[in-house]
Amino acid sequence: MSCRKIEPSLLEKATRLPAVPGIYQFRVKDEIIYIGKAKVLKERIRAYFNPSNQDPKVNAIVTHADDLIWIVTDSEVEALILENTLIKKHKPKYNIDLKENKRYPFIKVTLLESFPRMEVVWTIEKDGARYFGPYVDHGGMQRVLRILESVFQLRNCKTSLPLPEGKRPCLNFQIAKCQGLCFGRISSADYRERVKNALLFLSGKNRELLATLEKEMRAASSAQQFEEAARLRDQMSALQGLIHKQRMTFGDIPDRDIISLAREGRECCVALFQVRDKAVIGRYHAFLSLFGNETDGELIASFIQSHYQAEMDIPHEIMTDVAVSESDVLESYLSKEAERRVRLCVPQKGEKARLIELVRKNADLLMQDYLILSRRM
Repeated sequence: MSCRKIEPSLLEKATRLPAVPGIYQFRVKDEIIYIGKAKVLKERIRAYFNPSNQDPKVNAIVTHADDLIWIVTDSEVEALILENTLIKKHKPKYNIDLKENKRYPFIKVTLLESFPRMEVVWTIEKDGARYFGPYVDHGGMQRVLRILESVFQLRNCKTSLPLPEGKRPCLNFQIAKCQGLCFGRISSADYRERVKNALLFLSGKNRELLATLEKEMRAASSAQQFEEAARLRDQMSALQGLIHKQRMTFGDIPDRDIISLAREGRECCVALFQVRDKAVIGRYHAFLSLFGNETDGELIASFIQSHYQAEMDIPHEIMTDVAVSESDVLESYLSKEAERRVRLCVPQKGEKARLIELVRKNADLLMQDYLILSRRM
């Protein structure tokens, strides 16, 4: 490392960094090649120029870079948020690259509209909507959409509501997939109650949802609103059928995401299981390309930082099979995004450890499939 050729101006700038939190960018001819964050910028950058640092990625960065800039933040959490935003925008060459063989869809519910609607989208935006997914299993997503249409009767049209007088209702009303929103058959308040129940279902809060529906059904029956009571009964029956199909029960584990990884050479696969109401309701995986001597904890931390966004269904707890790098900062970041406490943990025994092992086996199988397909290309 002592024979590395480093731009003199780079070394001079490194001595001027402040001892405060912030992000830093290594550049080549104004192109950003690496973005990092630091609790103390001065100390973090000093490590890049330490002759004893044998990490090949660090070596590549400092020998190729011709400029170093930094942005000071008020805290390490703010530095992480800014780093995350800039990495997604610039996609620097030496940052860990999150790769997906294909993009997976999300179900979006447009909460800011008077009569929220659902649609399938491929990206998440900060637009006040709620996003659920990603859905790896296309068939499973279609089943969910059918439930949202037939049971909760959420609309999927982009019609501006209410319609002008004299306009005829759409086909969805004719085939009983809509309650006639477009000509005022249901109020915004009543419709939003259905939206609230649909969000419980999409969040995997099935016991809470079924209890709510049963309470509403009994109230309707007591008020001799037998048609409404029958509708709620049918809703419950349809939901119980779908819940039974998707259920893979895991003892005392209520709402968690479980993350594990497998690695082979310079390639890594991260697998994630979503557990809600003691059942696996979703599975997801992504591949990472490695540049240096990243540890498993660093890789999972990079995945978590990239994967979770404020508009997503961030769980109360995320379980991993190894200790995550800078877990306290990540916990603060996730809690800020979710607007409530989010906890990271590494289970060592019991039901949680058994589930971690299952996710690890899935990551191993996905990694092997990926390598086989890569060799055929």
